[in-house]
Amino acid sequence: MKKLLLILLCFPYSVVSQNFPIYLRDTVGGSINWAEVPESIIETSDYHYIYCGTKYNQVTSSVNITLNKITHEGLFVWTKEYYLGEGVEVASSLDGGYTILGRVEESFGEHNIIIIKTDEDGNELWHKIYGAVDGDEDPRAILETNDGGYIICSDSELNGLGDEVKVLKLDYLGDLEWSQNYGNGSLGDSRTTSSIQQSPDGGYVFSVNDSIVKTDAYGQIIWQAGYGIALTYDGDIKINSNGDLIICGGQEDPQNNFSTNLCLLKTNSLGNEIWRKYLGGSEDEYCAELHITSDDGIILFAETEINGDEEIYVIKTDAFGNQEWDFTWGVLGEDFSKSGLQMFNGEYIVCGILEDFGSGIIIRIDENGTITSIFNIPIKPKRKLQMTIDILGKQSKPRSNSPFIEIYDDGTFKKRIIIE
Repeated sequence: MKKLLLILLCFPYSVVSQNFPIYLRDTVGGSINWAEVPESIIETSDYHYIYCGTKYNQVTSSVNITLNKITHEGLFVWTKEYYLGEGVEVASSLDGGYTILGRVEESFGEHNIIIIKTDEDGNELWHKIYGAVDGDEDPRAILETNDGGYIICSDSELNGLGDEVKVLKLDYLGDLEWSQNYGNGSLGDSRTTSSIQQSPDGGYVFSVNDSIVKTDAYGQIIWQAGYGIALTYDGDIKINSNGDLIICGGQEDPQNNFSTNLCLLKTNSLGNEIWRKYLGGSEDEYCAELHITSDDGIILFAETEINGDEEIYVIKTDAFGNQEWDFTWGVLGEDFSKSGLQMFNGEYIVCGILEDFGSGIIIRIDENGTITSIFNIPIKPKRKLQMTIDILGKQSKPRSNSPFIEIYDDGTFKKRIIIE
């Protein structure tokens, strides 16, 4: 007797409903009870997303550091609140957990750095606080290092003197290994962007004022270079697979009413410029974050000004900084990007603020820069079968002449029937 296997449903991708955009606020009762700002987002090993944020509770007048997990469809898996303070950035850990960088107020309006280590479900394992008496910290970025520890950069003020850029190296338990200060000391403020990167040689790359600093593994400066662009607060730095630097900052355009445009440039590992490109419209633009995409291009999460209002602004370029598309989104008032990333299926998630609307927001856009209503999960060539169910959803073994559904570990499925 011959058996015939029919594949009744076999898409090249799985199509599921989605819940984006996500508005991060509660208005039960007609007023805003709380609003959350999504500060930083990362992708998890199971193709979902973790973001850390700052939750402003209008009822209790409190401000809390948060951590949330959402699925790729935009559904919340869990949400956690920790200490009074502001979330800054979240990093994944080698043990499968997460590390949150935050800012907490101590006394007299002074702030310290806080690190919160969690397990994979957001449960706190430990926390550490760093700061000096009569000091004020504005932490900007955290990165897990190759040895399982952490590197942090912060704008740091001591005794009311000018800000300096502080870099702290921590071990895997959050204990301080070394710290270094960079900048002008009491001669003037020094500031950094929201990025610090580890180079292939084990050293670090970050910005001090409007220059890029490269150090060894212990924070000793190897080279420092300026490129005529603003990097004092807005801007970002990434290192590609060849060790080259991709940098985004701002530069005034004297031929365009001195508006600030985005300047994207690439250097080699020694800081020698390879190319630069100017991006943006007729008004001001500022970069919050950049990433290198799967096609070796660049995605910029930024803000732009249109008719006096700020809007969320995303630009995709090729590997040479040439713009391929852009995306703007906003309501009336001040709206701007905070973070973003490329998703596993090639699309993008954007985290931002709708300031006048009183809400954080998370948006998903497709690979062409368009908000979509269908989420496509590409089939992985090495996907594994997780289970087989019947048409009623009960786990079962395949039987002849009865339809069954195979569910795979990447979320895709096939509906089959064996005819005898």
